[in-house]
Amino acid sequence: MSWKSLQTYSLQLLVNQVAGKLGIKPADLLEEEKVGIIDGINLGITTAWDQYPWPEILETYEGNVIESADGDYTSILDNSNAEMLTIEGVYSKPPGSNPTSSPITYNQYGDRLYLLDSGLPSTVFIQYWPVPPVYETSDITSTISEPISTASPSDRNVVPYVLHRFLLHKSYADMLLGDGQHDKASLIAAEAERILYQEQSKADNKRQGYNR
Repeated sequence: MSWKSLQTYSLQLLVNQVAGKLGIKPADLLEEEKVGIIDGINLGITTAWDQYPWPEILETYEGNVIESADGDYTSILDNSNAEMLTIEGVYSKPPGSNPTSSPITYNQYGDRLYLLDSGLPSTVFIQYWPVPPVYETSDITSTISEPISTASPSDRNVVPYVLHRFLLHKSYADMLLGDGQHDKASLIAAEAERILYQEQSKADNKRQGYNR
């Protein structure tokens, strides 16, 4: 499961909304203004990624299990998955979508997972948080017609839906600060933090409901 296959929000619409709050028509945005808005979104993404383990952005990688001559089981993380930030867990079947999926005990050394359980299947499912995306102004142009979607043509023209309101206020606050509007920027930044905390509380409540 990937956050790109869950609810996402159009990056282009997000940029347009920041522009609207600044009193600028999206078509009239200067390149440096686009850069400023995108920088604020990137900073917000990094802040949200570091602050909370969002279940909405978890991704799953299917890895082959290798049995050594002495009976040890390992799974090598493919180089194409070097974008893993933190591993959440290793499972016998796709987590979240299969009620019979069970966690597998492991130790990680570099690109290799040492699986400590016996009787393992030929493949395991590694759930992880990816490295946060870094957007550029060239990513603003989008072919997505709806603001909210469940699939994206690329991971560079959408943001996780759960974060879009926070990113809107965070980028807006940063733009105000750059314009010297310190008092207003502080108020908007505080609202951004309130929104982020609210979304974290929602995620916590949802997790507690699953665990009952």
